[in-house]
Amino acid sequence: MEWLQDDVVTDKAVANSNAKPWKILIVDDDDSVHQVTQLAMKRFEFEQRPVELHSVYSASEAKEKLQSSERYALILLDVVMETEHAGLDLARFIRQDLQNGYSRIILRTGQPGVAPERSVIRDYDIDGYKAKSQLQSQDLELIFYTSLRA
Repeated sequence: MEWLQDDVVTDKAVANSNAKPWKILIVDDDDSVHQVTQLAMKRFEFEQRPVELHSVYSASEAKEKLQSSERYALILLDVVMETEHAGLDLARFIRQDLQNGYSRIILRTGQPGVAPERSVIRDYDIDGYKAKSQLQSQDLELIFYTSLRA
C-alpha cells in the first residue's frame, strides 16, 4: 500500500508542475528586497498553483512591463523609487490609465513618513500598505494568500 501513496504524491507533483502559475510583479529599487522576497516565496503555492515572481527596479520599468500582455495577480510596489511618490504615481497609472482593477496592489515602503498610511489608503486604490520592516516570510505568505484569494 505504501507504493500507492507514493504514486498519489507523484501525480500531484506532476499536476502542480503543469498548473498555470500566479504571476507576481515585484517593483522595488532595492535588490535585497527582490532577493528576500524570492527566497521567502519560491516554494509558495495557492490553490495548487505555484507563483512566478517577476522583478523590475523602477516605476518606469514597471510601466513598460504592465503595458505588455502580461497580467499580474499581485503587484508588490515600493513607494519611493525614482521620486518620493513614484510608487503612488504608478498605482494611479495602473488603476486609471491601464484601467486594471484585476491586479491586487500592496504598497511597501521603507520610509513610512513620506507617504502616511491613512492618506495613502484613503486616496489610492490599493489593497494594502506595509512597512518593509514588517515583512517577514510569514507576513509575505499572508499577503499572498489574501491577495490571491481576492
